[in-house]
Amino acid sequence: MFTAKTTAALCLLLASAHAGHEWSSGDEAAANASAQAHNLTLPLSLSKSYTHYATQLRAHLLADYDKGVPPSSDRDGFSNSYAGADISMAIRFFKVDSVHAAEGRMSLKVWLRMSWSDERLSWDPADWGGVDQLQFMGGSLPAGAEITELWLPDIQPYNAYTGIHASLDPVHAMVSSSGSIFYSRPGMLDVMCKFSGLAAFPYDTLKCAVEFGGWGMSAYHQGLKLSGEGYSFSSQEATAGASYQEYSIQKIECEINTYFYACCADEPWPVATYRIYLNRASYYYTMLIVVPSILITLMSFAVFYTQPEACDALAYGITVVLASELMKIVLVGVLPVCGETVWIELFSQVNSFFCIFALIESVVQTVVEYTHESSFLPEWFLVPASYVVEKIKDAYGDQKNKNAERGDKKLAVPTVASGGATNANGMPAALKRRNSQELKIASAQQRAQFTNQSSVAGHVCKRLGGNLGEFANRARTESFGGEMADKLRENEGSTKSDGFGGALSEDDMTKIVFFENLFFDMDDEAKGNVALATCVKRVAFLAVLHSEADCKQLVEKADVHKDGVLTRLEFCELCVELLMPYPIELLRKSNENFELATTQSKRAIQAYWKSCSEQMDSLFSTIIPAVYMIVLGILFNMTMTDDYLTDNTAEMYEGVGPVSINGLDKFQVSRAVAVMRMLSPPIVFLAFFAASTTYGRVKASKKREAAKEKRRSSNGLSSTASTRNTNPETPQMMSQGV
Repeated sequence: MFTAKTTAALCLLLASAHAGHEWSSGDEAAANASAQAHNLTLPLSLSKSYTHYATQLRAHLLADYDKGVPPSSDRDGFSNSYAGADISMAIRFFKVDSVHAAEGRMSLKVWLRMSWSDERLSWDPADWGGVDQLQFMGGSLPAGAEITELWLPDIQPYNAYTGIHASLDPVHAMVSSSGSIFYSRPGMLDVMCKFSGLAAFPYDTLKCAVEFGGWGMSAYHQGLKLSGEGYSFSSQEATAGASYQEYSIQKIECEINTYFYACCADEPWPVATYRIYLNRASYYYTMLIVVPSILITLMSFAVFYTQPEACDALAYGITVVLASELMKIVLVGVLPVCGETVWIELFSQVNSFFCIFALIESVVQTVVEYTHESSFLPEWFLVPASYVVEKIKDAYGDQKNKNAERGDKKLAVPTVASGGATNANGMPAALKRRNSQELKIASAQQRAQFTNQSSVAGHVCKRLGGNLGEFANRARTESFGGEMADKLRENEGSTKSDGFGGALSEDDMTKIVFFENLFFDMDDEAKGNVALATCVKRVAFLAVLHSEADCKQLVEKADVHKDGVLTRLEFCELCVELLMPYPIELLRKSNENFELATTQSKRAIQAYWKSCSEQMDSLFSTIIPAVYMIVLGILFNMTMTDDYLTDNTAEMYEGVGPVSINGLDKFQVSRAVAVMRMLSPPIVFLAFFAASTTYGRVKASKKREAAKEKRRSSNGLSSTASTRNTNPETPQMMSQGV
């Protein structure tokens, strides 16, 4: 062992040699004097004569040396061969340069170290001035054949992206006098990786296997062994290791495997397999993608707790969905385009699903809340649906109900005062449609003369002016009997013929104008016609003494063209025959009641659908967040793996690979702990929700009790005040008391 003084002297000598100083006898004498002063004895290889002896020794060793022929050495009979040499291999990992998961590529800064024995390069140091070590220039064969001075192992990474002859630097090989050679080359190890573990991204441990083996020489001439553990990490250099990087080396496993190939089936090919485990900086993705995605999804649930009037739920939901989809753009340059589903994709799909579900619920809730009909489904859906339902009823033999719905219904005779005359069909004689020319329009040309600005009521009044009084009197007598007819006449008032179309009374013409006004009121879309169903509803409501079946039959008869609608003239003619016997005030009151009933029905429908929308929000506000928390618990305790590293024959799959519930890849726990950890978020949420609901109910109950107490007190004060006001002696008694 050298002491500090010895080291200082050696450093002085090496520094002088490195500076290119020419040794003189005075320099050598000075060095020897210094060494003797420190009781040191310099090795012969550090003497001035080293250059002379090393030059002669190199020339001697390389005189008959063939660098293309494997060396001879004392092999241990590996693969039953004693030719060639055994190569001891080790890699010192300096740091991770880059990892491109999307490209399946990894680059590492390494020192590739190999050692072997070459008996052709052995000598006796005593014969060569004490020189016990030489350096020979080395480079990868065959690319570096021009600069290589000795035989170098034919070791190549099988999955190299760039060959080591271009990525590793050519350096000197150190040869000792025993023939042992140590060859360490620094450079970049650029390989194509069959990555494993990416399914758990970003909480994954990425794995990549690198295989080193002979390319042109089998184990017969080039054995392969691991030097020590086969790898080491650089720690003493200040520039080694990783900082502010996404990946760092977690651990390394290496082993020697033997392969056989069809080209030379009887020759073994030893291969050193290095499995490199890379630790990913998951915190970056947690804060950049995972946490914002969860917050955005939770924000989408706000539509369940807000009133539609408070914000535009549809615009809000669409914005949240777009924000959720934009989060996926970050992953485009990180993940490879592949068929395997990784954890972050599954996580993003779950968030997108819940955001879109909240948006769909907002759409349905808006449609339901603002529905003014008995059904919010479109007519194009209801018609085939009704047809299918009808077919199902027929298939199950509901023939009785079917016949009851489709059977011929006889018109019922209204129960009126005695004396009413009926015809042979059981209908009142006054309800028979008059066949006179005055009440018909014979052709379409005659109907076409009425424009939107023409008065059908005036036309009808003029045509019926001479005989409407007689028709109305007969209709009253036949339909309602003598006593009821007299009462109706008294209610109508006296008959005036001058200025109102002959025998028409003012009340009769008012009715006809009222009939035309009814038509305009029903024609909401200004089509110039009204559907038969609409007419039946209105006239059946006004004709209080007629059944709906009677009204329906008369409306259908009024449809001359059988097109399912009534024109203004047809409707007025129908009303003259059906509603003329009723007093005008009764018709107006009945029409007002119809409007009120319609409005009330609309309000009831709106209240019903609004209640349905509120129940939807109330239901989904409890279920959806709880389900989302349960799904998150499952996702964060899901172990997604693959078999690419352990099974060399594993083929690419599509969709989700092997899954287990043991926690994320970096946070593996037992299955029982994983299940408890999975259920803890929804349990906490449900407990919080139950507590908040209980608190809200108690608070609402106290509020109702306070309101009741306030009403009781106000009612008591008002009753006391009224008692005092009704007692005339109270003021006097109060004054006397004062």
